[in-house]
Amino acid sequence: MPDLLSEDDTRSAFADVRAAELSLVRPPGTAAAHRTVRRRRTTAALTVAGCAALVLGAASLGIGGLGDDGETPGAPPSGEAVNLTALAEIARAALPLDDEERERVVNSSSGPLDADIRNTDDAGRATTYQLLITCVGAGSIHFQLAAGANRIEEEIDCGATRMAAAGGAMLLSLPGPESRPHEIAVTVEPDVRALYHAGYAYVVMQL
Repeated sequence: MPDLLSEDDTRSAFADVRAAELSLVRPPGTAAAHRTVRRRRTTAALTVAGCAALVLGAASLGIGGLGDDGETPGAPPSGEAVNLTALAEIARAALPLDDEERERVVNSSSGPLDADIRNTDDAGRATTYQLLITCVGAGSIHFQLAAGANRIEEEIDCGATRMAAAGGAMLLSLPGPESRPHEIAVTVEPDVRALYHAGYAYVVMQL
């Protein structure tokens, strides 16, 4: 029968194994650290300072320089994400609607620009529609309003503040088709700078 190890012998054996394993661990050098930073910049195209600026209150957002380093922004890595929910809320608050216009709203949407947006409603009955749209953050958006076979499209730059977004909001009118009911569709497509770095809001009103 083999001799049993004492408690001290067991601890000593584990210490030797741990020391041997640690000697094999090779800490990342400067080049590896540079690769990590570069990859994060390529993925996020956003500095920590930029992240902090984008989470400012509804009065204003400092967005200067987003996506201006010549690299293609992508989804921000975990822990470095832009507060897209806050941007969407600011965009919604920036829509310059009066009480009369609010009563004519038949369709509305707001949210983060983390993908192309397409919303449809198959219960349209109006003879004319109006689309009021804006966005807050970096870049610009291309959007389209469709009612049946009728279509109208445009592009606007996103405002860096609530006031800029309100001033840059665009209002388009489109006649509805004669058939009732008909489909209403709104498409919002962010450019590469706005993707993951902006929020949008719109309302569709009937006349």
